[in-house]
Amino acid sequence: MKQLQPDRIFGGEINPQHLDYFSLPVYEHFNGKPFHIFKIVQQWDIPKILTDCKSSVIRSRQSFDPSLPERQRERAVAVLLQLDDAFCFIEASWLLCYASTPEIARKKALQLMKRFAQPVKKEKPKFHVLSLRSDTLEIQAVEVAKPFKLGEEELQLHYGTDAPEFERYLTGAWDSGVAGVTIFRGSPGTGKTSYIRHLISKLWQTHRFYYLPMNACRYLSSPDMVEFWLRINRITRSRDVEAC
Repeated sequence: MKQLQPDRIFGGEINPQHLDYFSLPVYEHFNGKPFHIFKIVQQWDIPKILTDCKSSVIRSRQSFDPSLPERQRERAVAVLLQLDDAFCFIEASWLLCYASTPEIARKKALQLMKRFAQPVKKEKPKFHVLSLRSDTLEIQAVEVAKPFKLGEEELQLHYGTDAPEFERYLTGAWDSGVAGVTIFRGSPGTGKTSYIRHLISKLWQTHRFYYLPMNACRYLSSPDMVEFWLRINRITRSRDVEAC
């Protein structure tokens, strides 16, 4: 096979994880030619795409998870479309459109968004549960059903007059980038969990909160956590990018 040489790339860099057999037709098509990438971060209705764009589907990826409820066990997780001289690689929460010009890439991506993007739900505050499966840590996002955000007067009422000043000191320490551990101490019923709920409700858009079950606490001091946090940081940064 001839070595691929996409030597002129505009609008972003190729992510090495995309250079696999699934997306190979894209790089074969544009081999040695300029191409542009347009990305949309959005939830997509992949089953509908597979049905309505059947003649344009050149790759698809399915999954089956017996641990899920019966109706959710089998699902489509990725699809690659060829639309004339453009390609669209779609997963559950994002789309990458490749084309010979930025205008075509943008146009094709927005056309698909109008037809297949799922309605944007208003997000609620959430935290992330770290679960241990086969000695591997996995993440699951959990929404806070009843957000609990306190104003300064409520903080003073429940936690004392110096509570707002303490919170500014606490969040300032977190934002400083200095590593460390924060421990809340107090007798049962003094409001530790409620205060954490308040912090999640207030800071969830700028901070990530994790719950670590007791059976996974040993991972706090494990060297394996270094690679875990590096992977989480890469995923977080990639999801924050809307166009590349």
